[in-house]
Amino acid sequence: MIRHAERVIGAVLSAVFSRFRVRLFRVEGSSMEPTLTEGEYVIVNNFRYPWFGALRRGDVVVFECPHAHHHVLIKRVIGLGGEKVEVQKGQVYIDNQPLEEPYTAAAGTYSWGPFIVPRGEFFVLGDNRNNLCDSHTWGWLPSRNIIGRFWSLY
Repeated sequence: MIRHAERVIGAVLSAVFSRFRVRLFRVEGSSMEPTLTEGEYVIVNNFRYPWFGALRRGDVVVFECPHAHHHVLIKRVIGLGGEKVEVQKGQVYIDNQPLEEPYTAAAGTYSWGPFIVPRGEFFVLGDNRNNLCDSHTWGWLPSRNIIGRFWSLY
């Protein structure tokens, strides 16, 4: 009886979430620590931008990895189209200005760039800066790969 109730509740939640344009994801890996930890579940708003506003620096997004299709990642938007992004000894610079990042536990140990982010694309990094699966290793994130913006934990 409990399994049946779980299925019914799951179906109802799925219907409600799809109606309100949100999706559920499980955090895998440590790339977003300390903000999000492995095993946590997140609610992602997948309204497209004209209805819910453009992405901004600092937004956390869920997306399909541009170089490993069907692999879903979660990272933070750091650089926007048209901006010059550079990382020097772990410090991020946007248009030659240091970026204040209170959400990271420790700075990265790498340098990268400078490069101009192409229009319609983003530079994304994990909050755990020494995790090696983000824009500093595979490049730009096209906007078409973005599934949605982090909304809440559940």
